[in-house]
Amino acid sequence: MTIEYRKNTHTIFRIEVHLVWVTKYRYKVLTGDIAERTRELVRRIYEENKAQILSGVVSANHVHILLSIDPSISSQKTVLGTTTLGMRILCGLCRECE
Repeated sequence: MTIEYRKNTHTIFRIEVHLVWVTKYRYKVLTGDIAERTRELVRRIYEENKAQILSGVVSANHVHILLSIDPSISSQKTVLGTTTLGMRILCGLCRECE
């Protein structure tokens, strides 16, 4: 197994973050179209924030994501900012589905 490092102009790095988003009360709402939309949103949000998704799974009541993040952007901003944005979009999407 080889370890892959990412490079910037002055740095070589490997920063990995494992995130788990869980729905409130573990309700199984991430199914069908909402699961597909969740997958698209996660990809788009993390691409915009210079993060690579190494692996990810969207289950009915939670999402697992393994990210490789860029050191030029704080991990707090990457994690909290994107989860807030993603959840706001998803909450709006779930209300449309009701």
